Amino acid sequence: MRTTGALALALAVGLPLSSCSTKDQVSVKEGTPGITEKACPNAVNKDNGCIYLGFLTDQSSTSFKATAAIGTEAQRAFWHRVNLQGGIGGYDIDATSHVLDNGYDPAKNLSALRASKDKVFAYAQMFGSKPTVEALPELKRESIVTVPVSFTSEWVFAENVLETAASYCIEAMNGIDYAVEAFPKKGFKVESVLAVHYPGDYGADAAGGARRAAQAHGLAFDSIAVAPGLKPSAEAIKKIIETRPSLVMLSVGPPDTATIVGTASKGGFRGRYIGSNPGWSPALLQTPAGPAFEKQYWQATVAREFATDSPGHAAMRKALKQVAPSDTYVSGWILSYPLKAALEQAAASGELSRQSLLEAIRRPKPVDYEGMLPPGDPGPRRGPRQSTIGHADPSQYSGIRSGTDFFEGPTSRKFSFDKPCYAS
Repeated sequence: MRTTGALALALAVGLPLSSCSTKDQVSVKEGTPGITEKACPNAVNKDNGCIYLGFLTDQSSTSFKATAAIGTEAQRAFWHRVNLQGGIGGYDIDATSHVLDNGYDPAKNLSALRASKDKVFAYAQMFGSKPTVEALPELKRESIVTVPVSFTSEWVFAENVLETAASYCIEAMNGIDYAVEAFPKKGFKVESVLAVHYPGDYGADAAGGARRAAQAHGLAFDSIAVAPGLKPSAEAIKKIIETRPSLVMLSVGPPDTATIVGTASKGGFRGRYIGSNPGWSPALLQTPAGPAFEKQYWQATVAREFATDSPGHAAMRKALKQVAPSDTYVSGWILSYPLKAALEQAAASGELSRQSLLEAIRRPKPVDYEGMLPPGDPGPRRGPRQSTIGHADPSQYSGIRSGTDFFEGPTSRKFSFDKPCYAS
């Protein structure tokens, strides 16, 4: 085995290695896009070749561009750490050369995909569930693997997609299971649920999970869709105020979360909220709705918070250096573990090609998240089932105080997927 200077340094100081394979042991199928024998720009390991990963991220939408920027920063730091550990199969990872704006828009995402697909090996990020769902036929034709920045239950069925944490559907089930068990201990009984959500593969997926959990517990259930933007449907806010559900499941973006919670509070609503993971920002506690969040708002989360004491969290904080703590960094960082594992598995097969990467994700081995997520392979058409719940708290850097460690509620534990939750 040929050992580069970076590998020798890693061995000397005890750094973990991403892969002990080198270019001498790994062939690249002729014509494979996004892999060169030439070193990456600004390479960590000058003797390594380069694997180019694409990022189709949101740099312009009102709802999620701030979230996307933080997640992208975390992913870049993750791949830089991989390079410091020696790379994968004798190749460094380039996570900066092919970053395009998809604006959280399916048409713009497809345009960016077509502009970059012949320049990258795989996509380390494709932001948004609906943009990714509509790109699936193109990804399948081109045999391209992608990592979605979204958690729709569609990914249980998508062959070209690497899922990571619990889907919006499962997250909502666990949220309602938690509320039914925990809220009565605080003197609040849950009798009815209203899901307020974006349409499509994010919001409707969460609403589908909420409906199934509400039915499992014999709770009254209703739902209403709102369009993304700074002014959610007045009809939805009116429905919250007039029908006064015990629990509102919110599956929107942070600006809409602020408007809904603030306006409904002014209208006299005193029920509880549980928000889907993409709908939170600690800045919400600094809005006029801050007091309402403190009293009424719980947040579903996909991973342990930024300050958690685990090997993965420690590595993330070290790689990011001086940043304002945010759990969005955690979300971005954990997304990269399955792709890293798949790249290592493909390299270990002796050939790097889009087909060998697809084979790796079709026959996955357990992923080591270094303590950030529960380990293990969830099995076919099951998907990850564990999530956490926290309560809005301005004393916490993330604005959320964890109320649970990872748990799987009784609804999600018994549930079997036969189609994505948003499809029914």
